[in-house]
Parts: sequence; C-alpha cells; structure tokens
Amino acid sequence: TIRTDANLRTMEYSAITIDLTIIQGRKLAAKDHKFFGKWNTSDPYVKVLFNDKEYHKTKYKKRTLSPVWNEKVRIALSHEEVLGIGNKIPELVLLLFDHDTLSTDDPMGCVSVPLPPGTEPTTEWYKVREGFGNMVCKDAKGEIKLTIAVKRQNSSIQRAPRDDVKDSINSPLTHEDLINIHGRAKENVFLRPVEISERFTPPIYPKSDAVVEFLNKSLGDNFIFSSLSKDEIKLFIDAMMQDVVPAKSTIIKQGDMGDFFYVVEKGRVSYIVDGDEVGVGSSGVCFGELALLYNSFRAATCTALTECTLWKVEQKIFRYIMANNTAQNIKDTHKILRRVSFLAELDAHILTKISEALTTVMFQEGDQIIMKGDVGEVFYIVKKGSAKVHDIGFGKTKFVDQTKGPGDFFGERALLTGEKRAANITA
Repeated sequence: TIRTDANLRTMEYSAITIDLTIIQGRKLAAKDHKFFGKWNTSDPYVKVLFNDKEYHKTKYKKRTLSPVWNEKVRIALSHEEVLGIGNKIPELVLLLFDHDTLSTDDPMGCVSVPLPPGTEPTTEWYKVREGFGNMVCKDAKGEIKLTIAVKRQNSSIQRAPRDDVKDSINSPLTHEDLINIHGRAKENVFLRPVEISERFTPPIYPKSDAVVEFLNKSLGDNFIFSSLSKDEIKLFIDAMMQDVVPAKSTIIKQGDMGDFFYVVEKGRVSYIVDGDEVGVGSSGVCFGELALLYNSFRAATCTALTECTLWKVEQKIFRYIMANNTAQNIKDTHKILRRVSFLAELDAHILTKISEALTTVMFQEGDQIIMKGDVGEVFYIVKKGSAKVHDIGFGKTKFVDQTKGPGDFFGERALLTGEKRAANITA
C-alpha cells in the first residue's frame, strides 16, 4: 500500500529510522476455515513489513482475542534506500496470522500505518482490515495498539557534503557511526602539526545576539562539535566571519583542498557530486568540516542557488580549537580511565593511546544509548551521570537491571567479540 504526500516525501531526507512498538490487540477475530467458518479463539501473531520487506515477527499468543505483545522493532533506512523509494512513502504494513501447529497459518487481516509527520512518538489504536493479495481475510475484525516514532535526518543537514561521501551521503548514520567518524577525524587532527604559535589568539568578529544564538544551534546539531565546552564553542563562533555570495556562485569546488568551514544563515545551496545534484541545503546547514580535519580534497561542489549569507572559519583556527580540545580531554580522561578495572594497571603511554581514541558523547535523560540485538562497535565509559542497563540476556536467561555511574563501563564485548548487544541501556 503506497501513498504520496507532498509534506512527507522521503526525498526530503537522507535517512529515516522508524521505532515501532507493537503493544497489544483488542477483539481480534476471524473465521477459521478449518472449523466450518465459525468464530474461534486464535493464537495471533504479527509480521511487520515496510517497503515490501519483512522486518519482524512477533511471538504468537495462545488462545486469546486480545493479545499483549509489547515487542519493539527498529527499521533503519539508509540514504540509498530512501532514494530507492523516491517521492512515494510506503506505509508500515502489519499482517496478522492465526498460528496453527497442524496446518498452514490463517490470515487474520492487516493494518496499514502511515508514517506520522512529526518526530514525537504517537500511540494509537489501528483498525484491522481485510488484507490484500493472498492475505485477504474478509471477516477480519479488531484493533491493534501501536507506538510509532520516526526520526528523519534532514537532507539540508545530513545530505550536505561532509567531504567524506561514503560516511555522510551513502550510508545510514547511527550515533555509533558518528562516533567512529568523529574518532577518525579527531585522530587526523594530529597527522600534520598545527603551525600556530603558543601566543596565537583567534580573531573576534562582532555579531548580534540573534546571530550568536543561530550559530550556537547550528553547531549544536553537528556531531563534530559535541565534545567542545561552552567556552570553546564561543571561541569558535567569535572567529567566524560573514561572507555574502551572489546566486550561482561556487562556494567550494569538488577536488579543491579544503580551507574553510561554513554555516548557511540565509539562502539555499546545491550540493553536486560528479555533476549530479545530491541535495539542497538552507538556513542552519553546515559543510566543510571533515576536509579541515582530514586535509583531504573536497568531495562535492557547493553552489549558491540564491544569494547566500554564510558564516565561515578558516582551517588554522578550526584545527587549533579542535586540537587544543582533544589535548585537554586526554588529561581529563586519564583520571576516568584509571577507574576502569581492566585499564587501571596499564602504563601511561598505553593509557594515552586509549585516551586519544575516546570521544565525548552527550545523552539526555531517557535517551537510548544501546539497543538490545544491535551489532555493537563502540565501548562506553560513564564520565558523568548514570545509565540503566535493562532487559539483560536472551531466551529464558534473565538478569536483574543494573545502574552504571561515573567510572563504570559497558559495551566491552563489542570490542572483543563483535556479538550483538545483550541488553538495552538508557541514560
């Protein structure tokens, strides 16, 4: 079942993540063909499809018309998958079946769920309909209660050229992907010395309070700056200079060496890779930061579609602030690492290497840090605050919830074995 909606076109986004909770059913019923068309108690379960692909199958609930599942599923669409959908939005489709041990499972109808336009989770009852194709059940009845949350990475931000096409345009960016990108970028700050004297003072360009607030928000949405303190962000914003470029101007050119990092205040910018437009950015979009860190060539051309007001900062200042931030973080991190049991006895040289590989990540209360069943690539140490470890274990083996505080760690199995996450962890 496919519908189009001008306000929700998937081409507006570089990646989409759908978090669905299948809570319960109510008065589900269908005629069981094996028992002469009589209404019967059922053993219902649900299959979750999106864009004709099956993502999840719930457990079946024995002999009930009002099952309670409370099962969660995450559907993550990469930029390439979003482009494959085009301007149409496939709805979530839930197929209901009656589990039968002795014969083929009977269809019990379906639920079609359009993606909600906002980002806040929505919980609703959805009417079961007759289904389609060979899944038709004309006498399907009942409702299913679902919670849906949709996270859309806006093309004006995520499809902007991060000067690393593989990392930012062609693949889904989970927060662990971003941690890895930031870790590699931070490491590359030190590949070439920052040729700035110790007495160097970044310039200050006057700005109104409104512009400072705007730049703060724009940088706050960019993961690269998540580890900077408020004072360092202020230093960075003070050093940004305004640049007004006319329409049809080339701001950066694919293949050139990166020299400036940009934030668009007004106007629209087109991103072109190998002659093809891959996205359009507007107010608040940032681009150019990874080229500054990597000393790499621009991977895309940025052209002003309209007259644009930009704020930019040069490579020398960018690298100076980032390098100083990383060096200071290493000192602070040593103290934390000494509290981690299996790192405490390492010598200072090795501890420094580990410190250089760490990235500071901020989570708000209630944010999910790790989702059970995901493949993990990141090991975490709590610096401040606390995290709850819950739903621990698989199958019949269950464990009591745990709380992790400063100096505690989790996710180490991801480094050692590559196994899937065995618990949910929430800030």
